[in-house]
Amino acid sequence: MEIGLMLIASIMVFSALFGVGFWIYGETIPAIIATAITIAGGVLVYKGWKKMR
Repeated sequence: MEIGLMLIASIMVFSALFGVGFWIYGETIPAIIATAITIAGGVLVYKGWKKMR
């Protein structure tokens, strides 16, 4: 469980970084996709964190 959450969080961070870069350079579609992945990862990590307690 913990390793899975770590993997999801790592993907979430990189997706957030790429998303910001895409927004800065005006690449709308990739930016929306990267932002959606970031939000989904955040939700999954939040729910997984609650289950661990």
